[in-house]
Order: sequence, then C-alpha cells, then structure tokens
Amino acid sequence: MLKIKNTIKTHPVYSIFSLFEIILYLIIFILSVHPAVNIHLTKDADFTENAGYVRMPFGAYEVKADYFVSSFDAETLGNIVFDGESAPAFFKSTPADIIAADNDTSTLIWNNNLFGKENVSFRSENFIGEDNFTVESITFTEKISYRIFSLFIILLFFVVLNYCMYYFFIKSVTPCKKKVLAIIALTIFSSMPFIVGYLYDGHDLPFHLNRIIAIAQGIREGNWRIYIQSHMLEDYGYATPIFYPQLFLYLPAVLYSIYVPLDWCYFVYVIAINLTTCLIAWYSFGKIAKDNKITFVVSLLYCLSLYRLTNIYIRAAVGEYTAMTFLPLVLYGFYNAFDKAADSLTFSDALPIIFGLSGIIECHVLSVEIIIPFIVLFLIINIKKIFEKKRFLFLFISAVLTLLLNFGVIFILLSGMQMNVDISSSGNSNIQNNGVSFAQLFTVFANATGSSNDNGTNYDMPLSSGIGVTVGCIVMLLIIILKKEVSDSEIKRHLKNGSVGLAFYAMAVWMTTRFFPWDAIGMNPLFEKIEHAVSAIQFPWRLSEIATVVGCYVVTEALVILKETDGSKFYRPACFGLALLVLISTASFYDSYLYITQSTGIVSEYNCDSRNIGMNEYLPSHTDTDILSHFFVYDTEKMEVSDYHYDKGITYMQITNSDVENTVVIPKLYYDGYMAYDSSSGETLGIFPGFNNTITITVPADYKGVVCVEYKPKLSWIIAEMISAVTLAGIIGVYIVYDIKKRKSRLILS
Repeated sequence: MLKIKNTIKTHPVYSIFSLFEIILYLIIFILSVHPAVNIHLTKDADFTENAGYVRMPFGAYEVKADYFVSSFDAETLGNIVFDGESAPAFFKSTPADIIAADNDTSTLIWNNNLFGKENVSFRSENFIGEDNFTVESITFTEKISYRIFSLFIILLFFVVLNYCMYYFFIKSVTPCKKKVLAIIALTIFSSMPFIVGYLYDGHDLPFHLNRIIAIAQGIREGNWRIYIQSHMLEDYGYATPIFYPQLFLYLPAVLYSIYVPLDWCYFVYVIAINLTTCLIAWYSFGKIAKDNKITFVVSLLYCLSLYRLTNIYIRAAVGEYTAMTFLPLVLYGFYNAFDKAADSLTFSDALPIIFGLSGIIECHVLSVEIIIPFIVLFLIINIKKIFEKKRFLFLFISAVLTLLLNFGVIFILLSGMQMNVDISSSGNSNIQNNGVSFAQLFTVFANATGSSNDNGTNYDMPLSSGIGVTVGCIVMLLIIILKKEVSDSEIKRHLKNGSVGLAFYAMAVWMTTRFFPWDAIGMNPLFEKIEHAVSAIQFPWRLSEIATVVGCYVVTEALVILKETDGSKFYRPACFGLALLVLISTASFYDSYLYITQSTGIVSEYNCDSRNIGMNEYLPSHTDTDILSHFFVYDTEKMEVSDYHYDKGITYMQITNSDVENTVVIPKLYYDGYMAYDSSSGETLGIFPGFNNTITITVPADYKGVVCVEYKPKLSWIIAEMISAVTLAGIIGVYIVYDIKKRKSRLILS
C-alpha cells in the first residue's frame, strides 16, 4: 500500500493514466454484461418484403434464415446481406447465400461497437425471380464465447499497455529497453500491411484459410486431432492434415472456433509469426555476433527480406513463411555445434537444432527437403570434427531426439504416401524456366504483385533475399579479396566461417536462377529419382529461403570483421547503409502492395470457398472435382435412405434395405481409414471407393437402422503421436533437471 502511495506521489501522470484505464475497462465490462442474445424475427410481424432491421449489442451472432422458394430455374437465387447502420466501421458480416434446393441458410455477423447497440439491417439482393422467394423468419443467436474472449483481450491489452508505460517511463533500471524497442519496431514494421485492418488477396490464402476453418470446426465438435478435414471441398472431405502438418495453425483455429472473425484470426497469426521470427533471429544472430547493433541490422535484413515478405503478402505461403521463422535457429544450432569445443557441448546446445528442425517439420515438409542437402554438405565439410567422440554423440542424440519429437508427423506422412493419393501431381518437371535472373538480386524498388513467370522477368514477384543481403554478401566478398595478413585467431575464425557461408550463399543463389541445370538432371536415367525429388519443390526460387538465412549469417560475419579490424571506420556506415537499403526496399514493397492488391472481404467460412484446396495434391487418384455435386446413388426401389447428417466427426444416415444386398454411394471422398458401422450394434458394414472415389457402403439384406461413417486413424498413428508427446515431455524434463543442476553449481562457485 505504501509503495502505491509513493508511486502516485512520484508519478502522478502514470497514476492518472492507470486510473483512466481502470474506469474505461469497468465501463466496457458493465456495458457488456447481459444475457446471451437470441432474437427471432418473423415475416409480417417484424419485417416485410424480405427486408428489415434489428438492434443488437456488442457480440458475434450466428444468423439463420428460413425461406420459401415457389419455383426456380437456377441453383443460386441470390443472398441476404447485412449492414451496420450506426457504426458501419465496427460491423462485419458475410452474405447468406440462398440455394434454391434448400429452405434455410446461415451466416455470421459481428457488432464490435463496445459502447452501444447497432442497427443491423438486412435485405435480399441479387435475386433471380425474386417474386418466387420469401424470407419466412430470421434468428440471431449470440456466440457468447466471443464476448467473453473479447473482454479478456481488452483487459490483457490494458495490462500490457500499463506495464509498457511502467517499463519504459517509470522503472529506473531497464537494461534491455533498446532491445525490446527494437524487437517491437521490427514486428510492427514487418506486419504493417495487415495493421491497416484489411485482408488482402494472396495466391494460397483461400486454401490456408480453409485449413484454419477446418481445424476450428473440428475443435467446435470436440475433435482436436483431425486427420480428414470433413468440411472441406463442400463436405466431401480432404486429407490435408495427413500430408501437410498444421500444428501452428491451431493458434488462429482456436480463435476462430470461438467466433473471432476469420480475417482477424489470420492477422493474429501473421503478427505472432513475425514476432517469433524477430525473437528467433535476434537470439540466433545475436549469439553469433555478440553485438546488439550488428544483431539489429541482421535481424532487420532477415525479417524484412524480400523473399520473406513475398511469402507472407503476395503468395500467402503460410507453411513456407512459418518455416522461415525457424531457419535462423537451425543455422545457429549447427554453427554452435561445430564452433564450440566438443568437450564443452551440453544438452542445452542441442535444443536449437532439435526445436529449429522440429519447427520446420511441423509446418512445411517441403522446406525440410530443401534444407537437408545443405545440412549434409555442411557435415561433409566438417567431417573431421564429426568423428570427435563427444561431438558425434552430441549430433547423434540431436538427430534421434529430433526424429522422435516429430515421429508422429513423419510416420503418418510416410504411411499416407502409401494411400491411393497422387501427391506427385503437385510436382513441376520443367522447373528451370521458373528460375530468377541475377539482376533480380539487386531489386531495390520492389513491386508487390505478380507470380512466377517462366518467360522472362515480366510480372515476376520479388524472388530474392533483397538488396540488403546481396550488398552485405558483396561486402564479405570484398573483405576476403582485400584481406591482409591476419594474426588474430578470432578474426581468422570469422574470415573462415564467413568464407564458407559465402560459398553456401553463392550456391543457394545459383540454384534459384535459371542458370542452374535443373532440367538437365532428369536427362540421365540414373538421376530419375533425384529428378522426382527435385520436381517436388516446384520452383527453384524456393531456395531463396536458404540464401536468405545463410546470407544474413554472412553479413553478420562481415560486420563483426569490420568492427574488430582496421576496417572499423567502415563499420558504422556499413550498418547504416544496409539498414537504409532494406527499409527503402520494404517501403517500396508496402507502397505497391497497399495500392495495387485487392482486399478479399473474407471474414468467415460462409464466404471462403471450401472447394479451394490448393493444387489438388491430396485427392484420391483420378478424382474429378468438377463432378462432385452432393449426389446419392442407390436403388430407390429396393432401398430407402433418409436423415443424412454430420455431427461431431460422424456422418449418420437412416437406411431401410430390401431382402437383397445393396450399395449406397454418399457424398464423401474415400480415404483409407474410413469405416461404416451400425449405430446400435456397432457391426461393421463393407466400405470401399466407388464412382469418382466417393464412399460406397455395402448394406446387408433386410437391414434397418442408422449407419455411421467415421474416419478412424490407425493404431500405429496414435502410437507414433504418443512417442512424440513422450519425447517432448522428456526433453522438457531433462532440461529442467539440467537447469536446476546448473544453477546449483553457480551458487556453489559463488
């Protein structure tokens, strides 16, 4: 109490600010406390002519409209649109599509105005034959989890804001203030396009949004571990999780499961990834540089590298830009493993390798395929050190723990590869023409649009590490060329490491260009398997992720050498120049992005086309998605099928069969692992892929009951995931024990 009084006397502005926060939050809290809203409106009594309005407090609402269609000659008649009239900037909604064959439709809307009720209007729009259509009733049901979560986030925001003010302006000793400010600034600047509040279009964005939606729908159903995304492809289901790890997508998916708008969920994910990238880059390059100024410049180069920005904003390549988050950790892990004396390597030194590689495996297997050859080459170069007994044991343990930690993902992927799924369809057997030109490495004023052009550079998106990394590596090259006799062993070490890094950078850059003989690899039958593996990366410029992280390492070594030698007069100008180059390039990129790229308007599953499944990589072989149209196929004279519905991961249908065995085809794609059984007895029914790989069920003669269709993962998959979970717990446990022993030894020494 005395401390609070002293704070009020000493810092009256801070005290008034804190009091204002408390009062404001109490007002918001009081205004937000009310029973869950459920409003039911009916035709004539509450609205007429398919239009009306309702007053709604702050919250997220599921809207269900019942309607009547007397006749139709089109599949989609139109939609019902919703608008906020009082504070439209605080209102979000998705139009509710009207399908002629149905009699109800649903959507989601949000009133984010904390301080008052919103007049929400609704009306029918874009109709074909409107005279034949009538809205019978509309029901608004609040999803109270969103309101509770919002109040928690607002409270958390005020607490963080208050602590930031205390930390930066009140606290007397803040040794890491500059570092914290730098990381905050890097995170904000690398997230700038999404801070404006619009979700812009990206090449792969709808596919990854569908992945988030599918996980969220599973969570709502109580199914946290999803193997088949049942709601994708208009409820036919898609096996993305088996082949494309999705651990980190649970962050936005959990938010969407409690009805946070989908675009906000994606914003949170990108900002969280940018923050994590900044922290990992700062940690990794900082451990190498041991200088905050160099660490800041190199982290700036990495976080704002053109290729990384292209992945986030133009390509929306969620897996790849997430994988780039962990690349600096992998680089530092191997650097540290060979830079330190073998006798001094400890368990904690293995963690960057283990968690760095695991982070990549858990989000983008293709990036693993890209980095493994470089890791193998690095190990070959250092083969003498590898066979030092303790270092070999260290690397062996790191490899085994990495494998065990990701055993679930790896085993399920390899098992899935045995399914009748044509994953190879995503490959590109003629990838050389998609390579970049050397001139693109020097891009300064980057456009933020385009794609991969296989006929020159016209309409190419930025596909290089960026001008900052390129110039920094040229500085390293000049240092090597102009070097004098060096006696200092530390400088010699930096020169050697920088030279090796520069060679790796040059190799990675060469492989991104059209001058590397990608297509020639497949001309010899001996290289057929290599060509198959190579074609899976689709585009050679994907190796820019290696060029970026290795290039940033080279810049780190170059700046350390400049600082520690007689070239120190160039050290500050070099830091300033590299930072200025990357900031100019990034500003140009953002300028282009904000004024050229279209916003998507996607805020929920209701306006995110579930048929957008990427490049169809994970479909059962020879499936034609164009003829998937929610059909049932069965002999209507001998069998009756009714009450077909999906609930909590299980598809149900009431079936009455005649005195002979029959089959029924349902609108679900077949993957190994689906089973059909009677809901009462549990007796299994025959199930196999039928026409166009849709699920076909064999129904016994005289059967009458409810048939359940459910995807059951193999027992071996569950065991594999348990091995991963046990390994994670073991690593954490060993680290805690190791840390306790380390602290005790320090206390004894002190």
